[in-house]
Amino acid sequence: MTDSHQNPQSLSTKRKLRISVTDFINSEERFGSIDLLRNFTMQSSLHLLGQEVHKRVQNRLTLSHSNYSSEYSIKYTFETELADVEISGRIDGLFEDANSACVEEIKSTQNTDFLIKQLNSNHNHPYSLQTLLYAFLIYNTKKTPVTCQLRIVSVHDADEETIIPLEFDPENVKHWFEFRVKQVIEQEEINIARQAERAAIAEKLTFPFEKLRQGQDSILNAVSEIAAKGSKALIQASTGLGKTAGVLFPMLQNAMRKGLQVFYITPKNSQHALAEDVIQRLNNNGFKVKSVTLNAKEKVCFKDEVICQPEYCEFAKNYYDKIKEQKTLDELDKIQPVTPQVLREIAERHEVCPFELSLDYTARCDVIIGDYNYVFSPNAALHRYFNDDNRTHLLNLIVDEAHNLHTRFQEYFSPQLSFLKVSQWLEEINSSENLEISDKTKKRAIKLFQEALLLINSEAGTLETEHKTVQLDREKFFKYENKFGRFLSTYSSDKVIVSPKHPFMVFNQYYMNFCSILRLPGNQFTFTLKRTDEDSLLSIVCCDASEELNRRLNSFHSLVAFSATLKPFSFYLSKLGLVESETFTTEIHASFPTENRKILIIPQISTLWKNRDKQITKIAEAITKIVSLKKGNYLIFFPSFVFLDKIYDATSLPGFRMYRQSKGQKNDEINKMLEKFSQKTKNIVVFAVQGGSLSEGIDLPGNKLIGTIIVGPSLPYFDLENECIRRFHDTKYSGKGFDYTYTYPAMSRVVQAAGRVIRTEDDKGIIVLMDGRFLETKYAESMPKNWFKNSPHELVSKSILSDISAFWNLNSGAADGE
Repeated sequence: MTDSHQNPQSLSTKRKLRISVTDFINSEERFGSIDLLRNFTMQSSLHLLGQEVHKRVQNRLTLSHSNYSSEYSIKYTFETELADVEISGRIDGLFEDANSACVEEIKSTQNTDFLIKQLNSNHNHPYSLQTLLYAFLIYNTKKTPVTCQLRIVSVHDADEETIIPLEFDPENVKHWFEFRVKQVIEQEEINIARQAERAAIAEKLTFPFEKLRQGQDSILNAVSEIAAKGSKALIQASTGLGKTAGVLFPMLQNAMRKGLQVFYITPKNSQHALAEDVIQRLNNNGFKVKSVTLNAKEKVCFKDEVICQPEYCEFAKNYYDKIKEQKTLDELDKIQPVTPQVLREIAERHEVCPFELSLDYTARCDVIIGDYNYVFSPNAALHRYFNDDNRTHLLNLIVDEAHNLHTRFQEYFSPQLSFLKVSQWLEEINSSENLEISDKTKKRAIKLFQEALLLINSEAGTLETEHKTVQLDREKFFKYENKFGRFLSTYSSDKVIVSPKHPFMVFNQYYMNFCSILRLPGNQFTFTLKRTDEDSLLSIVCCDASEELNRRLNSFHSLVAFSATLKPFSFYLSKLGLVESETFTTEIHASFPTENRKILIIPQISTLWKNRDKQITKIAEAITKIVSLKKGNYLIFFPSFVFLDKIYDATSLPGFRMYRQSKGQKNDEINKMLEKFSQKTKNIVVFAVQGGSLSEGIDLPGNKLIGTIIVGPSLPYFDLENECIRRFHDTKYSGKGFDYTYTYPAMSRVVQAAGRVIRTEDDKGIIVLMDGRFLETKYAESMPKNWFKNSPHELVSKSILSDISAFWNLNSGAADGE
């Protein structure tokens, strides 16, 4: 809002504050219930369509009215005793002649009837206030009579519009305006006082652990410099270094000095605890650091269905009044860190929505912890931070397990349409008697869903089964989107409550997500259709999302992305859209005693697809011989579930308890399997897949795990979609398509799996890689530099069992199983 984050000082010295019209309106204190605004604001999946509708309307008005100006920039400074407040913005449309002016704001929506009802029933609606404010600014700058109006337009038909004139009384608006300016200045006083307090804390802040781990000082120094410069870094750091504390502490200290916030994001919720522990330790040491951990709305909601309307949810009803009267946010200030469990307890006691409470509390926080989705998903909940990339310069971003980011981001831009899914929704409409729809509406809905099925199948051709690339007639898909959108508007306009699980709503969101990506320009998208006996699957394949990632990552004040697997750096820089000359890269390793770890490669084994069945007995025997040399717990990783099952069935390990990960296994089943590693009785061998939940983000220090065997690199499937990506990469990255698509992602999984063994400086264990491909340069360049001195050939043994036995004899202190 202002420049105060850089120069904390009292407003007793008159200064200039800058605020946008949008922030001036949105920062107004809310009252009442959650959050009727959600029913008419543009959904993310329709954002581009809304922009197109705006431009279409503005172009039409420009051609038909000679006195019309679109995107009219305005700036107005209001002087007070304490501060001069500069307000700026852009008016959608201004009709102007010599004697008068008419301010117009264009609002596009999927449900025009509902929005019009809201506007007519609520004169303090944000859209009305925004338009009246623009009228007031024009009135004061041009000194001319002013009128104003809202033009409500359907995103599904730009010609479907309604004009709503607003009553503009300059004196009434002036009273409201002056009251809001006073609030803005008062809030700025609070912000400046808070920032002075934060800056003072930053100067006294001390590292939350008494002793630095080996190599942790290198992380601290590197990140401190990056944060101070406001630049970017990729850091590969081995397990056991204390990466979380080493990165979070200097980024937090920098943020508190400069009036910024820290976003700490991870690919899994289970990884939030490490960041929460750092905050807890800082508070235990007397430093007032505030954090909140966000969790998905569906996970924290108290109701059976997530319907954020006061008519349905008592936790949404009068939400804003309750948190103000009960001082709920102040109560959270006293409990740090604010975890999902804390939020649920407080929210239930105060009878308020825990999810909305977590979002509202972010404004007070030094650190916000959450999933990648909150920062990168096109449908992210935190629009208050990420709708405008110009605001993210007030954030320091930390990306944990950053090797996952480009893949996750690509998935956001790779939606699908499934014939089977649409058929199931159609069947639900046909058979259900609980949907509360008239026969006429039901008949129309069935026809529309059948049209959607024809639309998907129209690309399938005549063959019964096939997998091919296709060229889509985009306008045909957009035309249907508009058609279904108009139907949904008619259906929902008379409803007080429409369940998000209603097949109309679920399908609409599903289809809109597809069309929102279909609208994006660029040659990075390929379209495929896969037809089987069960389904026809129409897919948008995003071959490369680096341009979108570049735009988002470059908008932050500073960025530190870290992982144990970020090599080769050139690959990850390219995929994240980062410029090598502008991004600091480093590889940091803990100084573990080399005698504590034994890494070996068995090149005589081949896990190439064509050789796998021939190698089953050989691999099973090798696993048996290696594991039998030392009692304890082991993880054996495979490239696929099919291969895992074959080796599992062929392996016999007397004296050991064998378990295997299965496809689609639930989290609680995985957790029960992990608990076995912590039992007093050892000798557990778990067969798992690379890239799965047992190969990343789990911590088994000490003798909980003494060995890992990795059976071959886990290359992504050689399917049509990946081959499309490979061809794109071949063109964009100078013939590196195979490595970018298959080799480097496979080796990321290998190094992650290997990292499960040595977690602390006292751990001892073996890592065995089975496959001759691990000796090839393109595979070896992804390996950590401390795995070998000059060449991976150093890891090949002439007598592997003797070498492993000698290693265990040297480390005889490692506890045997019982």
